[in-house]
Amino acid sequence: MSNLLFPKTIKYNNNHMYKLKNIKKPYKLDYGDWGIVANESNIITPNQIESARCCISKNIKNYGKMWTKILPNHIISKKPKDSRMGAGKGKIFKWLFILKPGDVIFESTLVPLSVIIKTFKLVKKKLKVKTKLIITKNV
Repeated sequence: MSNLLFPKTIKYNNNHMYKLKNIKKPYKLDYGDWGIVANESNIITPNQIESARCCISKNIKNYGKMWTKILPNHIISKKPKDSRMGAGKGKIFKWLFILKPGDVIFESTLVPLSVIIKTFKLVKKKLKVKTKLIITKNV
């Protein structure tokens, strides 16, 4: 298992619910030559991030380096079914990452174009978000 499933430390134990907004923000690659960018706002679970990361790392192998740009940072809490009303908010149920359009999910560098396209098609199936592939330099 990877450390992508939840952060090491958190500031607050419980969060307010977040409303998904389709406000686009400009994307920018920080490290790599190509990246996978979200086209819509949606919620991604840590298992989806991990399965997509494994898929990319298997396909690019020794070609280049990969960076994961997102980390689950939003908590969903849930109370036990048999508990009575009141007594505060429930315990942590699961971790999520809330994607906005334009968020860069993965970046990579030094990978041939044929491998990039093949990898992108496989990763697209793993994520439940509409994504697009961006290439900044000549690969």
